Amino acid sequence: MFNKKLKQEDLEELRKRTELINQHILISQALEMQKRIYIKNLLPKYGLDMNQNYEIDLESGKVELAKEPQK
Repeated sequence: MFNKKLKQEDLEELRKRTELINQHILISQALEMQKRIYIKNLLPKYGLDMNQNYEIDLESGKVELAKEPQK
């Protein structure tokens, strides 16, 4: 039977790193939500339906309807 345990200092370091990762994930999710809100607010300016989902090419600025996922 395998029975090992991390030293307390290593465990604390691992916990701190995991906490930092989780904080960055939350920040990333918040930024993504802000981007979506910004895009939704742009849609009326370009005469686009706010009830549709669009894909925007960040290189060219081209806007296309998002493809429906296949079932």
